[in-house]
Amino acid sequence: MNSQPRVVIIGGGFGGLCAARGLAGALVSVTLIDKRNYHLFRPMLYQVATGLLFVHQAFSETDQFDDLKKFDVPTLILHGDDDQIVPIGASAMQSSKLIKNAQLKVYKGGSHGMCTTEKEKVNDDLLAFIKA
Repeated sequence: MNSQPRVVIIGGGFGGLCAARGLAGALVSVTLIDKRNYHLFRPMLYQVATGLLFVHQAFSETDQFDDLKKFDVPTLILHGDDDQIVPIGASAMQSSKLIKNAQLKVYKGGSHGMCTTEKEKVNDDLLAFIKA
């Protein structure tokens, strides 16, 4: 069994990839989970495009509250209070109440792209959480 701390990054967009890259060389095991496929493989473009329609529907219409209540590992939730894509009230605020002992860090003025626009602060917060 790997004794390194584990970091799970939800979302493989620019922010998720930036966070994963920022942890390169850190003594942690990183897992990146994403609902989208940002990598273009032209022969399967049609299948990927139609498949994403169903993933978006499943993601936006699936009640994940029971799953969040089962988390039993230290959890850090980072979210910008000016995220226009995923509103903080419908995501981070609810998740932080459902996950036992979750730590919520709200970035004042932070947008959906905060992992890129505030990458140093995000990386510092991730590393501080891991070391704690």
